[in-house]
Amino acid sequence: MLVYEGIKSEFINDVNLNMIVNKIYERYRKFFGRTTESQLNS
Repeated sequence: MLVYEGIKSEFINDVNLNMIVNKIYERYRKFFGRTTESQLNS
């Protein structure tokens, strides 16, 4: 399953702005629905 899609510079920017977790979570949620906090933390 692809949970992040973008070019390298977008990825680096998302990491630097602490947005990567939110973007991956939103993509994961679209596929599987809700998830637990422990899954998000891992």
